[in-house]
Amino acid sequence: MGGKDNVVRFEFSQGQCKLSANSLDGQANEEVEVDYQGEGSNPFAIAFNGRYLLEMLQVLEEDEVKFQMTNSSSALQVEENDSIHVLMPRRLQEEV
Repeated sequence: MGGKDNVVRFEFSQGQCKLSANSLDGQANEEVEVDYQGEGSNPFAIAFNGRYLLEMLQVLEEDEVKFQMTNSSSALQVEENDSIHVLMPRRLQEEV
């Protein structure tokens, strides 16, 4: 697989998140409404391995989850009941 395969990118801004995903089968883009509460609500982008993200989300029981992260290079943390799930981000192309 190439470096951009199976990557899910989140671009957070006030009240919305733009999602984009790449795979061997193609690309997908979507905008969703979110309750984004960042430091001063400054926009930022972060990316994760799509397979690992999906595996984490599939074991969650709640319909809504809270993604906790501090910046584009911090780990994603999701808490549910008595468990904590952590996922490390992928480096974005513009950070290289």
